[in-house]
Amino acid sequence: MKKIVPILLLCFIGCKQQDKGKPVVVVSPSKMKVLYLGVNNPVSIVASGIPSYKIKVRVDDSLGSVKGDSGKYEVAVRTKLPTLKITVNKIDDNNKEEFLDTLIFKVRPVPSPIVSIAGQTGECTLSREEIVQAGGIVPKINNFVFDMRFPVISYNLSANINGLWIDSRGNGPAFTEEMKKLISKLESAGRILIEDVWIQAPEGKRKIPGMVIKIK
Repeated sequence: MKKIVPILLLCFIGCKQQDKGKPVVVVSPSKMKVLYLGVNNPVSIVASGIPSYKIKVRVDDSLGSVKGDSGKYEVAVRTKLPTLKITVNKIDDNNKEEFLDTLIFKVRPVPSPIVSIAGQTGECTLSREEIVQAGGIVPKINNFVFDMRFPVISYNLSANINGLWIDSRGNGPAFTEEMKKLISKLESAGRILIEDVWIQAPEGKRKIPGMVIKIK
């Protein structure tokens, strides 16, 4: 059985030559073999001594899908599961498939974003004008391999006005007119809480942490 070497494109380190002249692709440790749920994961697969166009890559259709050829593929995982098996076959001269190997990839959900307003996250200080001009909340994710967008389903804005917390619920990311009125009534050192934030993640509806804003 020929050895199959999976390559996550973003984890590539380099390659070297075996004594027999066959290239060996070097990748990061096997624990880096991760597929993210609900996105198209780029994966390269090569087999020593076999042209890339002679390799066929398959997954169970009920669990995911594979598209691509010539060693470069995109693998999508459709359902929550701990691992996904990728079967690698060789296409012979009669156009029949010959089993080579099975690769096991860990499956992980896309990391949760954090809420931001005017580029600020967590506990921060902003003026009323900066908040209103921002127009609404933006789910933000840092240092992730994919450029993700997370539609906002709903969230709650609470404003402390004269010692009384007043709530306003919004659907979508934009501030409602009611929210803008609450923000305009806040004085310096007043506070706003953004809570109960629900977004649309690749696997479905997901709740993420909010933020606390102190008025300048």
